[in-house]
Amino acid sequence: MRILTAAQMREIDRRTINGGFSTALQLLESAGTAVCQSVLELYPSAQRVAVVCGKGNNGADGMVAARLLTQHGKYVTVLLCASLAELSHDASETYERINQAGSCRIHLIESEAGLLEPETTAALAHADVVLDALLGTGTKFPVRGFYCSVIAALQQLSAPIVAVDLPSGADADAQIDDEQVHASAVVTFTAPKRWHAWSSASDLPTAIAAIGTPDSLVEEVAGSEPRLFTAHDLPRDFFRRPADSNKGKFGHALIVAGSLGKAGAPAMAALAALRSGAGLVTVACPGAVLPIVAAFAPEIMTEPLSGPGRDGEYVTERSLEAIRKLAEHKSVLAVGPGLGRAPETAALVHALIAEIDIPIVLDADALNAFANHSDLLKQHRSQMLVLTPHPGEMSRLTGLSIHAVQADRSGVASRFAREHNCIVVLKGWRTVIAFPNGALCINPTGNPGMAKGGTGDALTGMMAAMLGQHPSDSRSAVLTTVYLHGLAGDLALPLFGVQGMLATDLISAIPQAIISMQQQKGRITWLHRTATS
Repeated sequence: MRILTAAQMREIDRRTINGGFSTALQLLESAGTAVCQSVLELYPSAQRVAVVCGKGNNGADGMVAARLLTQHGKYVTVLLCASLAELSHDASETYERINQAGSCRIHLIESEAGLLEPETTAALAHADVVLDALLGTGTKFPVRGFYCSVIAALQQLSAPIVAVDLPSGADADAQIDDEQVHASAVVTFTAPKRWHAWSSASDLPTAIAAIGTPDSLVEEVAGSEPRLFTAHDLPRDFFRRPADSNKGKFGHALIVAGSLGKAGAPAMAALAALRSGAGLVTVACPGAVLPIVAAFAPEIMTEPLSGPGRDGEYVTERSLEAIRKLAEHKSVLAVGPGLGRAPETAALVHALIAEIDIPIVLDADALNAFANHSDLLKQHRSQMLVLTPHPGEMSRLTGLSIHAVQADRSGVASRFAREHNCIVVLKGWRTVIAFPNGALCINPTGNPGMAKGGTGDALTGMMAAMLGQHPSDSRSAVLTTVYLHGLAGDLALPLFGVQGMLATDLISAIPQAIISMQQQKGRITWLHRTATS
């Protein structure tokens, strides 16, 4: 899905109507229907609903949702924060429909005094859920006067608030706005806006509803805006397997990883690869850590690599020939988790990317091997090179400070991907995926509970598994892996909490995350289903 500005969204709506794809009222009906469905899905037991509407089309969306919620047996009160003369043309028509239906209680609130009237305060105080349809993407900033008072009143409520399009007071084109309504969920339409993609306050249940706008118009108007990858973008039948499947059809991942004291990293990468659907997984690791990796799960195959010290404590260039032979019959090579930073290990990593031609995933210490030597990455022979750095590793690769990396995540990742002919997955809040051709995607899943050792190792294994299963669609494999990784973390969060969630909890949630992605291919796409902060 494209990420849009407010102006682009207005232009898309205009072209949709003028091009005869839909009428303005049909768009409003579709939007209100999506809001109604989302409320019923998120809060099925709610009986009393208060809908706070403004004078524009955002308020009209709310009034449509109010009318439809009464058809589902809900007791709905509409608080219209405008005089009838102030309503937009479409909002006026929508008001006439809901007024004639007579199914909702409607209160006109034209001043701050109206907010204090007993009927208004009772409707808000007794509501099981509140719809915020006051202001949308057409808001002119700063918000002043009466609407500031309405926003302040909404801030005081204890009931969950579902925002229509955006929380009132939020700027669609900005990342942060402290004056916005503190919504519990958001339902937006056609495509996410910049606020949905970037705001630190947007990590809450967010639905993106298709309301009749052609995808071709979105692409035409969006221009160079980045994409927000969602389950909606998943290719049809991406996870489907034929009845005559066998393990040989789904890739054999080779993971070169581990060193003394860091046996968990290759083990978690391998298990994550298996949970993500890899047919076979082999871990090549130093002899000193092999028994621990092998004991982690019986499905993991292992190969010992020679190195210095008793039984080999870390790998060196002495293992190059062994790894080259192992890679001959593998689908993908992942290098890095727990590998260690010995100079001899770095030399091995340099040699591997210069010689191995199958897809390669580099993470952790394999990335650190190129600190101050990133030009060596240009020598890679692989069909595809995927780097998965966190901001610290990106800093070491580029020579920039971590602050500079974080200040321009998209720009840093995009430039590096183009210059080194690789795919960069810059991890962190709203992981950035940059491709060598300049394409840029943002991932919406994930949460602070994933800030634990081992979650990056899980991503490495998952990436190897997906590339091995989908060699002809590597772009979708990379994007799906990042989304799936964050989604698994989101599914694990309610069970273990931000503090208690472990990387192994995330790995255990991968199968459910895959099922969830398959089930999300509908008219409404959820960026989140549970709050992540």
